[in-house]
Amino acid sequence: MGSLTVRKLYTLMTCALMGLALAGAFVLLEAKPAYADDVTLTYYAETGTVVGPDDGSWEYNTDPGNSSLKLKKGATLFTIQAVDANGDLILLPDAIQVIVESGSTIANTGKGIAGEVLCNGSAIKDGLFLGPVTNGHGNPSTISGGEFEGPVDNKDHSVISGGTFNGPVTNRLSSTISDGTFNGSVNNYAPRPRVLLETELGGTIEGGTFNGLVVNGAPVPIDNNPSYYLTDPVGTITDGTFNGPVDNGHGTISGGTFNKKVTNGYVEWYFSLDQAGKKTLLTGLINGGTFGATVDNRRFSSIEVGTFNNKVINRLGGSVLGSIGGSFTYEQWVTVHANNLGTNPGLVSDEEGNTYIAVPGTPGSASDVVFELAANVTGFGKPLSASDVRISRWDDKNTRHDTGLSYDLTANKVTIPAATFNTAGEIVVEAWGVPTSPAIAHGGWVVQPGSATDGDELVALTAEAEGVELYYTTDGTDPRKATSPNELSSSAKRYEGVFAVPRGTTTTIKAVAVKTYDGGVQRIGVPTEQSFTPAIYALATEGFPWVKGVANHADAKLIVTGNALDRASLAVFVDGALVDATHYTVVMSMPGRAVITFKPAFMDGLADGAHIAQVTFADGSASANFSVRDSRKLASTGDAATPLVVTSAAALASALICGGAAFTLARRRS
Repeated sequence: MGSLTVRKLYTLMTCALMGLALAGAFVLLEAKPAYADDVTLTYYAETGTVVGPDDGSWEYNTDPGNSSLKLKKGATLFTIQAVDANGDLILLPDAIQVIVESGSTIANTGKGIAGEVLCNGSAIKDGLFLGPVTNGHGNPSTISGGEFEGPVDNKDHSVISGGTFNGPVTNRLSSTISDGTFNGSVNNYAPRPRVLLETELGGTIEGGTFNGLVVNGAPVPIDNNPSYYLTDPVGTITDGTFNGPVDNGHGTISGGTFNKKVTNGYVEWYFSLDQAGKKTLLTGLINGGTFGATVDNRRFSSIEVGTFNNKVINRLGGSVLGSIGGSFTYEQWVTVHANNLGTNPGLVSDEEGNTYIAVPGTPGSASDVVFELAANVTGFGKPLSASDVRISRWDDKNTRHDTGLSYDLTANKVTIPAATFNTAGEIVVEAWGVPTSPAIAHGGWVVQPGSATDGDELVALTAEAEGVELYYTTDGTDPRKATSPNELSSSAKRYEGVFAVPRGTTTTIKAVAVKTYDGGVQRIGVPTEQSFTPAIYALATEGFPWVKGVANHADAKLIVTGNALDRASLAVFVDGALVDATHYTVVMSMPGRAVITFKPAFMDGLADGAHIAQVTFADGSASANFSVRDSRKLASTGDAATPLVVTSAAALASALICGGAAFTLARRRS
């Protein structure tokens, strides 16, 4: 017999007794039942209908695309179940939204609810929930038990006092978590963007076991002013066991046991804006709790009270009082931007890629920080002057102030005085590596059409460092400004590729490498200097045209002249191909004259027609044309040597860039 029938009988018996006691003064009537205390609703998948007592405690809406099961006021405990055609329990389909209104409580969900659940001034006592759950959909609500696989939004002064939560949980708008097991992330803050001057308060965590990431307080952008954030999107933790990391960006921790890393504050600059337009930095606060893992205290945040049994890191202007307890190591991290430089002790990096020097110390006290700078990137050297190192203090308005610094150029040591740390602010050291001097190579040449003498000498500049630009002068002046060595002079030319200088004239080249860092900071290395006088060579021919098959033919000779001939670097090319030295002889008749005589067998092996002869040295060349004819085709007229008018200067320039004049010759002989 169902509970409803029992209650009807009970009502009838009560009324009968009352009627007897009143001696028939009243006519016995059947009383209407009040909202039930314990109601079971069954969804039949085969028919798509919900069956339950017809007592007005619930309502099922079957509008297409908007199906909902509403548990109305007055019904205290609901069991919701779904069955298939065989009568077996199944999930309530996700297409059905469950709305739990004031005074109603879900006590059981059978196989589980797959869709969304909205609690409006109501409660969840038990059950399985796979979809999103909003606890506090307009009025405060309570979750005291159940298993939740989907996201849970606890808001509007609502409470979570128990349950197992495997999906993400958001606790906001002055709501509370007092107990439960949380295996997913928990965001204890106000995540919904609002307009300027409105405030959303974060939530409070008073207890529970948290196995995933907990974010306690977070910046919430203001819709109409995205550069600033809500004044009070804070969260509070007073107790609980935290087995996952905790990010206390803009919140307060006053108690709890923390077994994984706790981050207190932000690396970024987040500011709030109040009604008067005042800008306030968002920071974190720790004033209680027991911490078994690293605590990272960041940008102007504070650690005042607590027991710390691992490592405490203080950086970015943070504050750690000397009265904190526990057995811990303490490190003061100083921000160092060592651009293309190394440090000793070495730099440490955080998750965001920022770099620091970690200095052991004691909370609440400061000492001098000393470290070395050294080159550790190919093509860059140590700072050249104190201006290549800068120390700054940033206040809580993100404003930079230059402060004291001692830099020993000889030892490459930076000293930050202890007094620098006594003023609240973030200490930042910036150092810029200086690019090393470029190399100057010369010895290629440019052929001038219409002349038997090869022309201007080619010069190439190369840098050891990557990401630099090269500048030079050819008049012997410094490419840098005399008054500012990290600025270029007006006479400096940007190196675009191989350039030419005239032969027979002494040229002094000075070249520098320039590195432009982020923010437009420019550093210029020491100039490379080289002076040289390119030699001038000329080439004449004898014994041409060469006629094949003629006995006692006059020797075929090339006569090269120049201001100084280097026999060791002499090479002979015919039609661009290197001629093996076994095919000719060389006689240095005087310091400025050499006679090259080809052997007849070599000449006979050349094809009929015009050819190009070229004699090269390490610092230049000279060229001329000649011809070869077969005796059977010999005409009555002879050929005279003609000047070279076509050759490939581009190929020579390319070889020069790859390694200078010596490499050019090696390439030509390959």
